[in-house]
Amino acid sequence: MRDNGTSKHAVALEGEARFGPFRLIPSRHLLLCDGKPVRIGEPARNVLTALVERAGEVVQRDDLIARAWRTPHLEESNLRSAIAALRRMFNEAGCARSYVDTVARRGYRFVEPVSFSDAVVARQDVPAPLAKIVGRDAFVKNLVDDIRRRRLVTVVGPGGIGKTVVALCAARLALPAGYIDSVILVALDTVVDAGCLMSVVRAGFGLAANNDDAIGDIKSFLGNRRVLIVLDGCERLVGPLAHLAEKILICAPNAVILATSREPLRAESELIRRLEPLLVPSLASTPGALDAISCAAVELFLDRATSSCPSFELTDEITPFVIDICRRLDGIPLAIVTAAAHMDAFDLPVLADLMSGQFRLRMSGQVTALHRHRTLCDVLDWSFETLSAKEQMALRRLSVFDGVFCIAAAQQIVGDAGLSPDDVSGLLANLTAKSLVITPRSVAPSRHQLMETTRAYATGKLEASGEAEFFMNRRASYYRARSERSRAALAEFHCDAGGRNEPRPDLARQLVRFAED
Repeated sequence: MRDNGTSKHAVALEGEARFGPFRLIPSRHLLLCDGKPVRIGEPARNVLTALVERAGEVVQRDDLIARAWRTPHLEESNLRSAIAALRRMFNEAGCARSYVDTVARRGYRFVEPVSFSDAVVARQDVPAPLAKIVGRDAFVKNLVDDIRRRRLVTVVGPGGIGKTVVALCAARLALPAGYIDSVILVALDTVVDAGCLMSVVRAGFGLAANNDDAIGDIKSFLGNRRVLIVLDGCERLVGPLAHLAEKILICAPNAVILATSREPLRAESELIRRLEPLLVPSLASTPGALDAISCAAVELFLDRATSSCPSFELTDEITPFVIDICRRLDGIPLAIVTAAAHMDAFDLPVLADLMSGQFRLRMSGQVTALHRHRTLCDVLDWSFETLSAKEQMALRRLSVFDGVFCIAAAQQIVGDAGLSPDDVSGLLANLTAKSLVITPRSVAPSRHQLMETTRAYATGKLEASGEAEFFMNRRASYYRARSERSRAALAEFHCDAGGRNEPRPDLARQLVRFAED
């Protein structure tokens, strides 16, 4: 759901940019090193300008080619030659390392902190979405109001749910509303090392690393400006970013931070907005085409399916297949968009059948998407890799539940000599916070569930661990014992009733518990 083809900064370098010993002045077609002009070809200079404008971000190869040669139809070898020329130039200038990193299968990133002139920084824009956004109007409206009233808001939800999309939409609406004067976008999804965090944040702010006092530099830069700082993709560095957010808000009294993450930052005064999956028709209903479109998940599938197959029409006969696809994909926008893009390869009934298996995890999405958004498996890998060993173990084992479960069942089935009941409770809470376990609103309280896609992924992990048969048998034994105790309690209840004994509230409560489980 993320727009990677559009610059997050969208700055036009009408002034100049400074990095290391260099000054880049695109309006004069000039690059200076220690005040002296540097001889560099126009394509290489254009590539450098595009990279510097988006310092700290990954810039796609196609974007760089289009920018440097003003056409997308060019051999990639030309781009590699321009990058090599830049690296030679940096080396000849005595730079200790290249300022340009290669990001495998994606593009290039300028890693040296850049300082822009004030006029340039003030012109940062929020990229507009390339496709229609479905089912998020109310959430975005509330988020804009949050920006007006609160100073730290975190949009939380599982991967592919559309957190970046709603954050950018809210930022784009908050600007003309006058709640803020400018927006600073900091992409953190590629940062996995806390040691690199401040460098990336400084680059996002357009600040040069002239000293070790990063917070002091940020304080001087922000002052009393009403700035919205969007910290996008925080889940890999939740702890360090929580501390950083608090420090920024203390030193910049009028700044507002809008973060996106798969789990809350748990920082002081944080307002958490959980982004839910798109609405899917309930299992109890069998709506026709007109009624089904009122559910956002179906509307999104139809919108994207007609992009892949313009002749596609939603009829009453095929609506159940569309609903089934949306249910199998848990109403996750990224998954629905990816499935709809396969309408040119499969008939709808075949596609619906494929969504019940592992294909849904492996189906390829947009080639321009972030690497962690290429497939649902990539999305879940990104989350799984952030878990501790015990959290990974618990998630694998929870996949034996094919529906809702209570904490007592989780403790009995998932726990073992290495996982006490208290361990299981804490791990369940952690996995819920990280958007890997959900608490359905439509069932009894204190019940939990894995989304279908998460369960399919975790089942694969459980099978790979060699524990699948053991824990499936343990689950069967647990519910068999529960069933036997339920029958015994029911027989005793009927016996008491037939004998006209005194009421037994304890038996009644026990029967209710068994029914709920």
